[in-house]
Formats: sequence, C-alpha cells, structure tokens
Amino acid sequence: MASPETCFPRYHLPTGLAVRIAASLLAGRTRSFKQDAQAAVAGISDLRVCGSLPDLSQLERGCMVTVNHYHRPGFLAMWIALAVSAAFPAELHWGMTSAFTQPDPIRSLVLTPISTAVLLNLAKLYGFTPMPPMPPRPEDLTERALAVRGLVRYARAVERPLIGFAPEGMDHPGGRLASPPPGAGRLIGYLAGRGLGIQPVGVYEEGGSLILNFGAPYFIDQTGPADHRTADAAVSNRVMAEIARCLPARLCSQSGSPAGAEGERNAAEALETD
Repeated sequence: MASPETCFPRYHLPTGLAVRIAASLLAGRTRSFKQDAQAAVAGISDLRVCGSLPDLSQLERGCMVTVNHYHRPGFLAMWIALAVSAAFPAELHWGMTSAFTQPDPIRSLVLTPISTAVLLNLAKLYGFTPMPPMPPRPEDLTERALAVRGLVRYARAVERPLIGFAPEGMDHPGGRLASPPPGAGRLIGYLAGRGLGIQPVGVYEEGGSLILNFGAPYFIDQTGPADHRTADAAVSNRVMAEIARCLPARLCSQSGSPAGAEGERNAAEALETD
C-alpha cells in the first residue's frame, strides 16, 4: 500500500484555459492571474487549504507571501503559484523565474532559450517581475540586480503591494527546504521595512492531496544587526523557519545555500542604488 507521502493528486491544465492564455499571448493582451488560477485549480484532483487566510485589513501596507519551492518528478512548480493565487483573497504579483535551466549542454542550448521566450512573455501577460533562474549563472548577475530593482519599484508604486515570492528560488532534492541564496533575506527585509507583513505558506502533497497550509502573518523586526551579511542571514533564517512551521517534518531538513557572495553583492547594490 502506498504511503500518504507517495500518494499524489493528479494535475491537468484545462484545455479551454490553455487556449485562452495562448490567444492572449498572441494578441498581446494582459490577463488576471488570480482569475486564471481559479480556473486552473479545477484541474487538480484534490486541493486542500489549511490554516487561516490572511485578513488584508490587518495588512494595510501590503504583504509578501513566502512559499517553499516544492518539487518532485511529475510536479511542476507552476502549480504552487496557481494554487496559492487561487486561494489568496486578492491578486498577487509574483517574482517568477525567467528561464528553466538544464543539466546538460545540449538541452541548455535548445530548451533554455525556448523556456526564456515563453516565461518572459508570461511575465508580461500577467505583469509579473521576471527573475534569473537559480542556481545563478555568471551572465545573469546584472539581470538579477535589475530584477531586484524591478520588484522594489513595484512595491513602491502600488499603494498596498501584495507579492508572491519563493525565497529558495530553485528546486531541491525530495522537495526539502533549502537555505535561500544570499541577498534574498536582504530583499525581504527591505520590503518588510516598508511595512509589508510576511505571510508564510507551506505547499506539499500528502494523502492524494495538494495541501496549502497558511501560517500566521508576522512582521520582521527592523532593529536587527547592522552588518548586511548578518542581517541577510537573520531574515532568511526567520522566513524559512516560519515556512517550516507550515510543512511536515519530512520536508524541513534544510541544506546549504546554492549561491555565492557575488549574488549577495549584486542584490545589496540593487537595493542601495535604486
């Protein structure tokens, strides 16, 4: 008999929705991601929402929804954004990857450019902020700094920004939590300093269901360490600990960060110069 951890739901993007999205891409029209997400989750055989959805009246200056980057063979990370957006009580602005990287040179040459074209067009379709893929590639360092600036500008331009963000930025073996890349904590801390609350959500599969577990929103204390690197790590640790509270123990053994100091410097410079 299959264990609850190996009994997975089925996923299917409704054909009619896929056709409407393709038509909008061709016509250059924008779409509501929340509305499309609500239509898309009809293709999940069983979706369960646990915990308490946030009361937006208590998050007057905005909210950053932080989720784990859950992955397994046969499960695409897009279902995380779709399911969370469908359940969240308002439209979310996501920071999304701008490419799917491949493990070998041949597929990297063929498939990565195709994924880049598709994902950048989807980001434009929904008004999202595209961010370079993880782990970082040397040629993406400038683009990563620009992406951080773009997300910050969005937060400044909107009266009550509601942002969706996966701090880990990439898939990890077994869907287990991993430490975010350097700079992620600095970005979240900067946005929290503008008054945004943090809403943790744990996403996982169990007992044949895709489960969204909404934790309690919280605010980050801005009186932490002044050293950028120490502050970055402190915020990252807090954010991932809150996500871990929303997940089963089997997914909570964290591994090391996949990025290096160069990424941290670029993220820091983007925040300081914008």
